[in-house]
Amino acid sequence: MSTAQPTPSEPTPPGGDPGAAYDAMLAKEDARSHRRRGNMAGNDAGWTATGTLLSGILVYGAIGWGLKAWTGWVGWLPICVLLGAALGVYMVTKQAGNPPPLMDISKAQDGGASLRRAAERRNRRPES
Repeated sequence: MSTAQPTPSEPTPPGGDPGAAYDAMLAKEDARSHRRRGNMAGNDAGWTATGTLLSGILVYGAIGWGLKAWTGWVGWLPICVLLGAALGVYMVTKQAGNPPPLMDISKAQDGGASLRRAAERRNRRPES
């Protein structure tokens, strides 16, 4: 029985394990792919939102076109297109979940009293 010998074009790495170089190459490619996927996460969300909005407009626009052809009233098309856009925006917000607010201004609704108290604490000098 003969053991598999490395071909001259594929030298054995110094460790003696021919699979180690392949494993290292796979690990390196996996890390690069993971970084690439991390950079594309925002693109995925953007394309999902765009597709949802366009789908709502197109589907409800087609329904409006069908109603217009069936009843003869031209007003169905713009009404259904606007309805599709509104439902598309609703679906995008539902898909996005409940993101945190951009600014939490609820603490500043006390007429500035909390800011005055903070300024008083800063200006208060320690007693010697």
